[in-house]
Amino acid sequence: MCSIAKEVWERSDLKAILSDAPSSSCMETWDWMFRKLNGEKLRRFMALIWEIWRGRNLVLFEGANPNMVALAGGFCRYVEDYGVYNARVREAGAQSKQGGVSKWLKPPTGVVKINVDAHVREGGEGGLGVVVRDESGTILTTATKRVKSSDPECMEALAIRYALSVALRYGFTNVWVESNSQSVIHAITSKAHGRKPIHHVYEDINVARALLDFCIFTHA
Repeated sequence: MCSIAKEVWERSDLKAILSDAPSSSCMETWDWMFRKLNGEKLRRFMALIWEIWRGRNLVLFEGANPNMVALAGGFCRYVEDYGVYNARVREAGAQSKQGGVSKWLKPPTGVVKINVDAHVREGGEGGLGVVVRDESGTILTTATKRVKSSDPECMEALAIRYALSVALRYGFTNVWVESNSQSVIHAITSKAHGRKPIHHVYEDINVARALLDFCIFTHA
């Protein structure tokens, strides 16, 4: 009965199969669709459910009048792009011979640990994120930033540069930075040089690193 939901489902490639689903309750519909769909279509179904709920909240709590088809389409692309990026990261990790830890390790007393990650979207915007924790694992601060999307390796380097800028801004002088990109960590620790744009990011990282009392980089 929801006009927002109807509009999204009418424009989706799940319209035909959804029309055959039982509709006496959301749970019954979900169970039926879960048995019928798999892989990418199931992820798209879940993404559309989430975005419809978000649209409902925008209308009720913020008085907005969103273009739900555009919002839902954008979020589905975000989910698909993130899946592609994760697959690339896993493939690169499997092929690399350089080791790393598989679980979060606490930093020494007096040192903050900053975990970083980057999100890549083809031909659009990307995102950088950092989480700062102390030796007990308590989150001290988090930060995100939108940037122009680039290749995954450069995005991971930008995330590390952003982490150091956050550390300097908040006065953290003893820092342990952890990334899931083995190639970027190796390039930083080996002080790689070159003329590619990513090497300018590495130079910025080394400049920021010199302003800290203690700074190490590891892969996880």
